[in-house]
Amino acid sequence: MPVNTLDARIAYFGDAAELQRRLRPMGVVLRLDRCEASSVRTMFFVDPTRVLTFRGREGRLVESSGKVRSVEDPFSTIDLLLGALRPAPADAPDCVGGLVGFLGYELLSHVEPIPADLPGESALPDLWLGDFPLVVVFDPRKEPGVVRLFGLDDDAPTRRRAEAVRRCLELPLPSPPKPPLEEASARPAISSMGRQRWLRRVEEIREAIRDGSVYQVNLTQRFLVRVPGEAAVIYQRLLDRHPARYAAHLALEGGDILSLSPELFLEIRDREVITRPIKGTLPRGKAPAEDERQAAALLASAKDRAELAMIVDLMRNDLSKVARTGSMKVVSHAALESVPTVHHLVSTVRAVLDDGKTLGDLLRATFPGGSVTGAPKVAAMEYIREMETLRRGPYTGAIGFLGRDGRARLNLAIRTLVLDSELARIHAGCGIVADSDPIAEWREAVAKVEGLLEILGGDAPCNPDKC
Repeated sequence: MPVNTLDARIAYFGDAAELQRRLRPMGVVLRLDRCEASSVRTMFFVDPTRVLTFRGREGRLVESSGKVRSVEDPFSTIDLLLGALRPAPADAPDCVGGLVGFLGYELLSHVEPIPADLPGESALPDLWLGDFPLVVVFDPRKEPGVVRLFGLDDDAPTRRRAEAVRRCLELPLPSPPKPPLEEASARPAISSMGRQRWLRRVEEIREAIRDGSVYQVNLTQRFLVRVPGEAAVIYQRLLDRHPARYAAHLALEGGDILSLSPELFLEIRDREVITRPIKGTLPRGKAPAEDERQAAALLASAKDRAELAMIVDLMRNDLSKVARTGSMKVVSHAALESVPTVHHLVSTVRAVLDDGKTLGDLLRATFPGGSVTGAPKVAAMEYIREMETLRRGPYTGAIGFLGRDGRARLNLAIRTLVLDSELARIHAGCGIVADSDPIAEWREAVAKVEGLLEILGGDAPCNPDKC
């Protein structure tokens, strides 16, 4: 193990939700879950040494001492905070030591001259990244009865944090959580756009496509539903029913971000970059035969395959700005992936980060992800600003970690909601192309959220066949 790193074990026999509640006295607690098959590895990040936030053009870097410094560019500041690359413990998870948090969709105004001036409903900033020296790893399948603590430094501040974690596990549990949600008490979800306006917007985008202004636009709307209960309990319930590969719960001052994302935006390891855009979605069938028919229909959909091909080309174009010449490769295209409520078509693109290029350079070149904008990317984002009614916030941004060892993983923040004052705000969108059927696009948007709404005790905004 490299010199000056911390690796400690603490006995623990509870579950991840209880561990999250036990760590709450440490202040900021972020949770990332990596779900693979029947295994879930959970990582908690507590008590950051520094916090970087952006609201519009205003950036603030707050030290643990309370000192505040103004910063102007999010991407160069990220590189500055990460500093020189440092090795992590040999058997540590690939998120030990570095920045953890989210980049909201409206951060695009730092990439392109597109105003992020739509009205918002959340107090969350456009970016929140904490500098966390310690990660608490809970992996009961691999190491039952223990949590492990990793840090890049075995210095006094890191040891103090480790000791604080130990005390949190030994103390009695905080007050019991609010009762779980009652599924029977269904509450209607309210769309920010409404079905009729949505249908008109789809037709307007199709007209722009016929005029040659754009090829594809990812149109989204927000569904609002009242959800009583504690955020950590709600997140665990969602995760149990939707074990998403790139899940996260960020408990921040402006609201709780709960992400059940199946989509990888960027993963970097040994300077190799991977992105896995998703396009094409159909709901799962209730019976096996129906489910197989839905999967076959998606695989055979010329429209969805063409839509995904456009996004793959867009991502390749973005990556080419920072990739080593000749390193780009489409590993797979339009492969079927199934999650509990829907089927997806997914492609995988790989490239190698060019010499001298940084994580900040990579983010500047690719953010926001092409699968949530459209093509051409800038024109699509301009149409999004014209067509949508609210800021997207964390939704369709990115959530994850950026490590000092050069590794990073960010999800594409779909299936992501913001919970604040017992109100859940859930966005959903569709890629609109020339042959899009407005009714089918409405159904797809509803299908993406109705599984989450069911768990939250909410109803879909309306039956697309009747309203």
